Amino acid sequence: MEATYQNVPIADFPGYFIDTKGVVRSERAPGPSPSKPVLPKKKRLKGHLHHTGYLFVNLYKDKKRHYRLIHRLVLEAFVGPCPKEGMETRHLNGVRTDNISENLKWGTHQENMTDKVLHGTSGKGKGRGKGIRNVKIQGEKHGRAKITDQKAMIIYKLKGTETYQFIADRFGVSVGTVYDIWSNRRWKHIH
Repeated sequence: MEATYQNVPIADFPGYFIDTKGVVRSERAPGPSPSKPVLPKKKRLKGHLHHTGYLFVNLYKDKKRHYRLIHRLVLEAFVGPCPKEGMETRHLNGVRTDNISENLKWGTHQENMTDKVLHGTSGKGKGRGKGIRNVKIQGEKHGRAKITDQKAMIIYKLKGTETYQFIADRFGVSVGTVYDIWSNRRWKHIH
């Protein structure tokens, strides 16, 4: 059976619509022109990837551009406005670009941080929420990891067979990373 989805207007932005899959559409009419009649222009807007990993769109109102995160637009359209000051959007599956309505929920900062630790998407070494203070995000799940656990294991096994520089060049990492792996300062969990 094919899934149905709704297409609803975006609050405060006349002529813009969003559906339950997080697709934003514009049906705004262009400004009046003496040579052309005013007809609505239907267009699917492209979501842009923010440096934080979330998708956003630019919406226009009164000739001004407004940056809006798609996950917030979906929640506001299908769940309702943010219930309390300081509430955040939670991506229940941990995928920041998955903006379908079933994957999104309003939550506290603590709930959001707990989700990130459980999904392995926290860029921090330690969680901040209650009960997760000693959870460390290690290896390839760390937000700044440059190599996979498998590559780190190979680098560790090559200890003493080649120079630091040779291994670093081969795997596209710094000499310091090779040193840290070989001396058990980083990637300890792979041994």
